[in-house]
Parts: sequence; structure tokens; C-alpha cells
Amino acid sequence: MCWLLRCVSVANAGIGITWLRLRAYLSDESFIEAFFNETTQKTAFARIREGKRIFGADNTGGWHWHTLDAPEEHIPTKQYVSFVEFLQQVEEDLKKKKEDT
Repeated sequence: MCWLLRCVSVANAGIGITWLRLRAYLSDESFIEAFFNETTQKTAFARIREGKRIFGADNTGGWHWHTLDAPEEHIPTKQYVSFVEFLQQVEEDLKKKKEDT
């Protein structure tokens, strides 16, 4: 999926605090943000356009999806959502939109 990326930035809070936030800009003017905090084990993935989440997954209160049809809702899943799985869903949506144009 590298062809979708324009740039990636990574930041952390410094020595002794282990968290990671990654932002990858996509070809359709949206971006992906991924977050992981080692201390709390919080993991979150979001696709954002115009300042709003349009798709996502996170483990706050148990793993759940924020679907394209209803990004504000929590759709529970019984299994862990990997970053690869999340990216595959984003890629499928981008390909679909490209085919529709």
C-alpha cells in the first residue's frame, strides 16, 4: 500500500514514556492516524478527512470498529484488530472509490 502514502511522521513523548503516534497522508486527502500506548495498552487506528473520523478501530472498552457508514458508532468485534487488517480495509475503500470514478 506504499503507493497511497505521501508522507509519514512519527512522534513520541520522550525517554521513559513509551507511546507512538503515526500519521500517514493518503492520495484522497484523508490521513491515517495510529496510536499505541505501552503503559495502558491502548491501540487506536483512524482514517480522518476534514478533521473528522470517517473510519476506525480501537480497543477502548474492548475492540470495536467505527464503520464508514456510521463512524460515530461502536461495532464490537470479538477479535483483535491489527494495523495490517485496518490498512487493508482502507485500501479496499480507496480502490472502490477509484473504480467508481
